[in-house]
Amino acid sequence: MTELGFRRADIKGTFHEVLDYTVVEWADGHVLVEMEVKPEHRNLGGSVHGGVLSSLIDLAGFLGGSWSPNGPGRSVTINLNASFIAGTNADVITAEGKRTHATKNTLFSKVWIREKDSGKLLTTGQCTYKLLHPDTKESPGVAKK
Repeated sequence: MTELGFRRADIKGTFHEVLDYTVVEWADGHVLVEMEVKPEHRNLGGSVHGGVLSSLIDLAGFLGGSWSPNGPGRSVTINLNASFIAGTNADVITAEGKRTHATKNTLFSKVWIREKDSGKLLTTGQCTYKLLHPDTKESPGVAKK
């Protein structure tokens, strides 16, 4: 498991940096991510935007299943399902991801997003990822410019 409060150094200049999350716990088959909700994470009604919640499902689902002492591997999301259960105007939310199954090339996980303070369940998700070879430099299916 990583030390508590781990911030990934490899996210600089990416969408992950916009989310600005902290990996609180990370072990084989499990991750707990915490995110301080900023104004840019909210929709016009003041609640956490569904796109932000979906993004947290995607990252917690992958990190929850891809633990390695060398950091996360690489993958492509091939399926993501989200169930939006309750809205929130909380200042901090958590995303817990757990691996449910893995093969040589595929990872399956479940994710639960909650308000940090109350534990209120906000969103659940299920994800499937195609695992990429560590030497893969570009995402499959993306045309070069």
